[in-house]
Amino acid sequence: MNETIIRSKVINAMIKGEGDLSEKMISSIANELEPYTRLRILESNVLNWGDDRGILKNSTAQQQFMKTVEEMGELASALSKNDLDKISDGIGDVLVTLILVAKLTGIDLTHCLSMAWFEIKYRKGYLNSQGVFVKDESA
Repeated sequence: MNETIIRSKVINAMIKGEGDLSEKMISSIANELEPYTRLRILESNVLNWGDDRGILKNSTAQQQFMKTVEEMGELASALSKNDLDKISDGIGDVLVTLILVAKLTGIDLTHCLSMAWFEIKYRKGYLNSQGVFVKDESA
């Protein structure tokens, strides 16, 4: 099978969240995709998963936000134990709930991140030794 066909099958499997390809193969090729493409495919998978399970129909943004808070607690616990596997899982779980919050409020995830980026990209300052970000007000 030629490389283009394999890549096409992998992308389709990722979009559908299924396929007969090994997870290792999907992961390997997915890592070669542009980050934006990977993010959009994964976002689509999360939304399809949420739709299939009735979350998008029967939940609210507030309920999913409370789930985000719960997942952040689990992430905090993993961070306190320096458990890298649980930290990775926790970050992923928080992202899943935030994707659902964005969808339930009708806001595009990329728009949210873009707004945050444009708010901070020219921010001047530094993180001091006590862990406090000190803004440079002269800029």
